[in-house]
Amino acid sequence: MNVGILVWDLNISGGTQRQALELAVHLTDLGIKVVVYTYLYDPQGCYPGLSSRLDIRFVKKEAVEDVPSRVAQTWKGIRKYWRIYFELDSLVLLSLIEHDTDVLTPVDYRVYVTAGRWKARTGKPVVWLMNDMPMYRWSRQHLLKTTLFHLKPKFREHVRSFDKVVVLDEWNKRQLEQTFQRPAEILRGGIDVERFTFLRRKRQPGRFRILSTGIFLPHRRIEDTVEALCMLRRKGCKVRLDHVGSSDRGMSYARKIYKLVARLNLQESVVFHGRVSDDDLLRLFTAADAFVFPNAPQTWGLSVFEAMATGLPVITTTGCGAAEVLTDGVNALIVEPYRPDLLAAAIERLYEDPSLGERLAHNGRAFVEDHLNWRNYAREMIGKYHEVLKADHVGVT
Repeated sequence: MNVGILVWDLNISGGTQRQALELAVHLTDLGIKVVVYTYLYDPQGCYPGLSSRLDIRFVKKEAVEDVPSRVAQTWKGIRKYWRIYFELDSLVLLSLIEHDTDVLTPVDYRVYVTAGRWKARTGKPVVWLMNDMPMYRWSRQHLLKTTLFHLKPKFREHVRSFDKVVVLDEWNKRQLEQTFQRPAEILRGGIDVERFTFLRRKRQPGRFRILSTGIFLPHRRIEDTVEALCMLRRKGCKVRLDHVGSSDRGMSYARKIYKLVARLNLQESVVFHGRVSDDDLLRLFTAADAFVFPNAPQTWGLSVFEAMATGLPVITTTGCGAAEVLTDGVNALIVEPYRPDLLAAAIERLYEDPSLGERLAHNGRAFVEDHLNWRNYAREMIGKYHEVLKADHVGVT
């Protein structure tokens, strides 16, 4: 069986990129021939330990800019949607796909148009790993994007043509059913428990460091963590926030967060690290006392489980898919989204009760070991491939 994995950008180290690369690596280890296709590629910027093991075909080798100007950001946005609407980049990416590919797996939403074109051209099956549904519901915040999707019915046709759609959480499953009236199957992601090793922490008196991760986008709800930190500092809790994530894709949101930190006079209590290497991320996990994930709405949340694997007690919200499989007070603290006060109260519980953090840490690690495994994820995906290949009467090599 020859599998093509399609992902838009492999020039950053994010959850979608890890999902695509881990799947490709473990499929390869299980004897499947895999080629990964991407539009943007930076071998040093996207999990080099994984990408170096794979056959990756790309359109452009391009690193991400650190801080684009407002003008550059606006122009890039206009150019991006222009090229999406006329499928210019999709056609270039389509030209890379090998003729002997048996089944194609687009990961996330931007490459689904390329997959739809490939399906129409070859008649071969597509299994879509949909982490975020294309923006078909009208939204003031994403008015241009929703307008473009509604102006081009072919985009909907692509989605309806796919043989199978696999999602990580119930929220996206419902979204797909409501918008496209088609079913989705839930398949939870994995974790590299060997890389994210458990660390027994010893609290240092007089300090408490919380860690959060994610590129600057509004659904990260970084402002909720900052406001929670302010509440705690006013109560005398010596809490510091370290945030990891680049700002290049959401500079307007990043500026909003920077201004909030300055307005609340938290410059000495909040550190923005930008993009970091895998090793530096592990060091930050090691230095932290708790991990906070206020995102909403958020598909899954791979970093939640990476933090749990290292023995960090986790605070998350019901606004993310990860909360669907976790139990409040047993392996995580789970609060309502958009509530900095509840976030602050959860952090304060960990601040004042080290035994609670220890219990959550041990239970969290046990949950990850028992339920999340990339190799099992790859095996289940092979099962999905066999199902669609059999249904389409395609020979499996």
